Amino acid sequence: MSETIIRQLAPSLCIFSRPFKRFGILPVGGRSTCVKLQSGELWVLASTTLDEPTKAKIDSMGNVRWIVSPDAEHDAFL
Repeated sequence: MSETIIRQLAPSLCIFSRPFKRFGILPVGGRSTCVKLQSGELWVLASTTLDEPTKAKIDSMGNVRWIVSPDAEHDAFL
């Protein structure tokens, strides 16, 4: 079973939240975001694992054009 919580906030906006412990100790959680742009292409802020439920939801929204990592610490799942 996936630990990812998927929330459709609007027809063109979805977030993917997962439990995460910073340094293996501090529970802060992780979140990725998928935005469907006016062009129909998707912009993804990737900060969590691409598990099957996450991939299925993103695939259902359209084709990913851009994948962004907010900083060097967030590129583990690219």
